[in-house]
Amino acid sequence: MNYVLSFIAAFALTAGVAAWARISASERPEAETATQPDTHEGHKDMVMGEEAGENKSDEKKDEKKPAEKKEEPKKDETPKWDAEVTEDLKNAKDPVDEADVNEQGKVTVVYYGLKVHFNSEDNQKAFKKSPHVYVQRLSLELLDGDGHVKKVDASAYVNAAPENCPICGMEIDADGDVFILHRGFRVFFGCWGCWKKFLAEPTKYYDAWGLEEKDGKLVKKS
Repeated sequence: MNYVLSFIAAFALTAGVAAWARISASERPEAETATQPDTHEGHKDMVMGEEAGENKSDEKKDEKKPAEKKEEPKKDETPKWDAEVTEDLKNAKDPVDEADVNEQGKVTVVYYGLKVHFNSEDNQKAFKKSPHVYVQRLSLELLDGDGHVKKVDASAYVNAAPENCPICGMEIDADGDVFILHRGFRVFFGCWGCWKKFLAEPTKYYDAWGLEEKDGKLVKKS
């Protein structure tokens, strides 16, 4: 009898241990699952972070975009030399040596579309080297530092010649030929190094040459 009771007690103990083990095994995965992070939410946060980063990068790119440049007015694209002839000046005198142009063996050059005649190739070369020195002899008015010109009636132009050149300070020879034609005046300089500076900002120098703007015209100061 005692043997039977001992066997029942041992069996019950073994069954109880086995049941406890099964319960523990079934509860452990739930606990582990509860403590694991939500990988889906984490991936979502990562994707949102990347998108936010891309948006910030795009914003920075937009901020660095340079301002659109305004279109500048087109300049005269006529070649300085040997362009298509728009007018033959038919000048009777060579602008370099001021001698009569020979009827035979004429040498020519096209300057901004204007055909100019010379007595020799040497004179042609001298003109091409420094056209600003000679264009006034062809009744051509210089318009800018690049040497663009327009034809005028030079006989109607009057002298604007202070005692000393306001740009270089050198004494001006009012009977010389260091001048350009400008808006009705022969504007004299102390040397040929001053004409470009004058034409770059002519209004800056008008007063020094005794000139002023009046009713849209350039006149001598009263």
